[in-house]
Amino acid sequence: MLTVSETVLKQFDSALERAGEPGGGERCLRMVRSDDANLSLALEVPEPGDTTWEYEGRTVLAVPENCAGFCSDKTLDIDDQGRLVLSQRA
Repeated sequence: MLTVSETVLKQFDSALERAGEPGGGERCLRMVRSDDANLSLALEVPEPGDTTWEYEGRTVLAVPENCAGFCSDKTLDIDDQGRLVLSQRA
């Protein structure tokens, strides 16, 4: 299963606030795969079957089943420059 750092969850919560999503709102950041197999985040409602992460009671991240296998041995974190990084767990 994907490991998501507390720092990422907090940043996503802040991003949702800035986007005007109220606490308890339906939308969160949802991982999506493009046709060329790249991953990105979109502001969407979680779908049935998604794995979700919460921060202070708000769903902030959803990962659909079609991304879960790819991410199962990875960690989502933020590097020293503040960039989101998906890396292989050691």
